[in-house]
Amino acid sequence: MTYLEIESRIDELFNIIDSKRSKVEQLPNEKFGTYWQRILDEIEPEQIQLDLLYKQRSLIKPPVLTPLPKKKEGHLYSLEEFIEMSNNGDFIDYDGFGRYATDKEESDVEVMPSYIKDGFIRKDFSNVIWYNR
Repeated sequence: MTYLEIESRIDELFNIIDSKRSKVEQLPNEKFGTYWQRILDEIEPEQIQLDLLYKQRSLIKPPVLTPLPKKKEGHLYSLEEFIEMSNNGDFIDYDGFGRYATDKEESDVEVMPSYIKDGFIRKDFSNVIWYNR
């Protein structure tokens, strides 16, 4: 798939998710936990597709580069360090997010530890800047 095809499919999946969520919202009220579990169950196939599309998109997205933040925001790691730390479990997706970078610029291409673990790694950047939550 091309970058634009991936973006289009992501939009389609969000529309499907919105439609399914609306249908669940029209059902009789239930306990809060049951309500959310029903939504999660309904949208699981789309969530699985979205997860894969996000990973694929990260490999081919044309990057927009900006200077690294001057403030002490984020932490710059070499790509090798980030790969090792992600594979060792030092970072998990819940902890924050990363963006591919060079030693002077940050891209708008996100990278998550799960992308690394699943082998979705860009080799055209030397670094990752990591932002904790």
